[in-house]
Amino acid sequence: MIRTLRIIAAGLVMSLGIAVAAQESQNSAGQEGTTADATDLQVGEIVVQPTRTDVGDWTIVCVRNDEGNEECRMQQLVLNDSNTPIATFEIWKIDNSTDLAAGSVIALPLGVMLEEGILMQVDQALPRRYRYVMCDGDGCYSRLGLSKGEIGRMKAGNSMTMTIFAFQSPDQPIDLEISLAGFTKAFESL
Repeated sequence: MIRTLRIIAAGLVMSLGIAVAAQESQNSAGQEGTTADATDLQVGEIVVQPTRTDVGDWTIVCVRNDEGNEECRMQQLVLNDSNTPIATFEIWKIDNSTDLAAGSVIALPLGVMLEEGILMQVDQALPRRYRYVMCDGDGCYSRLGLSKGEIGRMKAGNSMTMTIFAFQSPDQPIDLEISLAGFTKAFESL
């Protein structure tokens, strides 16, 4: 038995040696008379830490892009009744659109009822339904286009309710409050 294992091990070592020799032969043959190709080289990215500023119940997060321009978004961590973080709500301005004033992403944990989507309601206005666009190992996401009218209602409003539905109890909606304190000032600073 030990002799058989030694023969197998010797065969593996020999085959590995042949493969390495063949690779080296191909590399040296391919490199004769040529220079290194720069197309597969990496150029490092500048790493910039975001700046964070609190405005009311919103946090403005800004980062400088490669051109030196500052890109900012406003965020709010959405808590449940037990003050446990449940979702993040992020908004950014859209300047080049005639219909939309802002874009937004809502991130929620796994376990939401995808078919029901998310209901968003400012004060007593009629709720709007938004669909989830994807889920990954970290959670489920909805991307929203917010019209100028919707942003106007948020600026004038006192609170916003996000209603989600859990997969385990879809008949029991979960209402999460999003504070609009500081919304106008935060949005105008973007």
